[in-house]
Amino acid sequence: MNRTRILHIITQLDVGGAERQLLNLCDQLPPDRYECGIVTLAGRDTLAPEFATRGVTVCRLDRPSTGGPIGQMIALIRFIRAWRPDILQTWLLKANHVGRIAAALAGQQPVIASYRDIGFDAGSGDTLLDQLLDPGTHLILHNSRRGRRALLERVRGTGADRHQVLVNGIDCDSLTPSPDIRGEVRAEMGLSDETPVVIMVARLHAVKDPHLFIEAARRVRANWPAARFWLVGGGPMESELRELLGAEPDEGIWLSGERSDVPRLLAAADISLLTSSSEGLSNSILEAMSCGLPALATDVGGNGELVQDGVNGYIFRERTAACIAATIEKLLAEPEKAAAMGRAGRRIARETYSLAHLGRRAASFYERVLAR
Repeated sequence: MNRTRILHIITQLDVGGAERQLLNLCDQLPPDRYECGIVTLAGRDTLAPEFATRGVTVCRLDRPSTGGPIGQMIALIRFIRAWRPDILQTWLLKANHVGRIAAALAGQQPVIASYRDIGFDAGSGDTLLDQLLDPGTHLILHNSRRGRRALLERVRGTGADRHQVLVNGIDCDSLTPSPDIRGEVRAEMGLSDETPVVIMVARLHAVKDPHLFIEAARRVRANWPAARFWLVGGGPMESELRELLGAEPDEGIWLSGERSDVPRLLAAADISLLTSSSEGLSNSILEAMSCGLPALATDVGGNGELVQDGVNGYIFRERTAACIAATIEKLLAEPEKAAAMGRAGRRIARETYSLAHLGRRAASFYERVLAR
């Protein structure tokens, strides 16, 4: 039986939510039925070795090495024709444009476009391209219902039935509560089991608003000086934030930098926080839920689809430090309630956002476009 060949075109393979979801997807598709290849167009390819070890072909066709925009387009068209995919799938705004243009010029069908946010950085030119490329796109996948609505509002006249939701999948078996790991990490950090720990796992980028996290942390620590706040991740704002914390030191706020042991840190925390100004469907929230943490998040993107307000956490209608701090203090004062929310989040994650669910639903979409 011939395998279905799927060529994914993505901007880069840096450590990010969309890139991790693509890796999860390649992992979950049965290897006897599917063969995946990836083309990256720019940026860092940090995760490329992880794809290669899984037998996934990775080809970098960035503009400098291919001779600029025109050279890149020609190289991409040639690669598509040589690789001869059964399905071409594009990921993220810029790759959605470049990849679909190349597919049209290469005579490639069918084509799937994947959108991972609510279009926070889409300008009028991007919207025009989305509208022009829409008729030749067989399926448009979104990872949240709000993201789907946002694109339908931005790109008028598109067929709503071609816009479907494929939610993120996470490894609920490795992302799990563990009293032993909690004790180990806290011992390493010099913390007791009773010390309250609030964690935010995020790329240090303006859209995640780490300044708001720090401001809320300072407010809470004024009333709960024992509380600790962990800001976990690297990114373009790391130097700026280290300078800020150097100028106004606070022993209760830890800027970890890039970490490879995020599941361990989540297992050692008590509350998860996300202060983003825009999101798609947050892997950070899902991972915290899987680890049994109550999730606190701003009301952007798909956050409200993951956090059932008052059930497994709270959604902030006001994105202010005062509102966030008050909610954290409320949970710190009610540890039993926080624990119950964490258990509810763990249950939701396992039932709806497992890796197996991701693989099954993606395969059903691939079968759908091939049957057209």
